[in-house]
Amino acid sequence: LTKDSLSKHDLKYGFGADFNLSQQHETVYELDALLESVYHYNDKHQVLLNGQYFNTGIVNRELINGGFLHLRYTPFFLNKIAPQIFLQKQLDRGRGLTDRSLIGSNIRWQALKKDKVSIQVATGIFYENEIWNLSGSPDAEMGQLIHHAIKSNNMLRMYFQIGKKTELSVRSEE
Repeated sequence: LTKDSLSKHDLKYGFGADFNLSQQHETVYELDALLESVYHYNDKHQVLLNGQYFNTGIVNRELINGGFLHLRYTPFFLNKIAPQIFLQKQLDRGRGLTDRSLIGSNIRWQALKKDKVSIQVATGIFYENEIWNLSGSPDAEMGQLIHHAIKSNNMLRMYFQIGKKTELSVRSEE
């Protein structure tokens, strides 16, 4: 994004939903919902909110039920080097993950910035708190595992302007 492309308050967002019902040995359903949004304030600050929910199962039995919300703030995002802070909430009840919370920070480097191409690299640390229900019972405290860790993360993002109103963003994280 170039500075000229942003107004004082620029909001971009997208929603997606998908539902699939198929008959195999049993009736299988799949529901997905996606939210992607980014807000720019005064050509200086960026707030990103992304989320996804997914649910797959057979009639009377849920197999996968999970999702996440990710909030990231990048002050002075047009600078070549900019700090980032982020929060994330996640669940995956089909595997027993009842709650996963992250809070962290990165340093983001704008490695390449042209009119139609942008490459960003970020690295940082985050604190992770996970609560697992290993018992299989929705209300059980026995069999609950709580995990805390400090971890590092790295990100590579490539952005391509492929049309007047069409953008492609490719992102890899570890």
